[in-house]
Amino acid sequence: MLNCNTIILSRGNIFLSKIIFNNYKKGIKAIELCGGFGILGTAKIKEAVPNEIAIGVVRFDNHPGLDFQSGDQLF
Repeated sequence: MLNCNTIILSRGNIFLSKIIFNNYKKGIKAIELCGGFGILGTAKIKEAVPNEIAIGVVRFDNHPGLDFQSGDQLF
């Protein structure tokens, strides 16, 4: 059986998310981000974590949960 923990964070603050990822206990193998982070937000998270951690993204060019705007336009 696969032993996996899931942590869910809202998109509210990229910098808060970076702090959490940087200070979370070792053992994270992958992080999947909401499309609301946008391309630039995803890049900032990728810069903040070690290369050993895979970053995945659910991607929408125009996010349905953000009135069909890009996270890059809003944040």
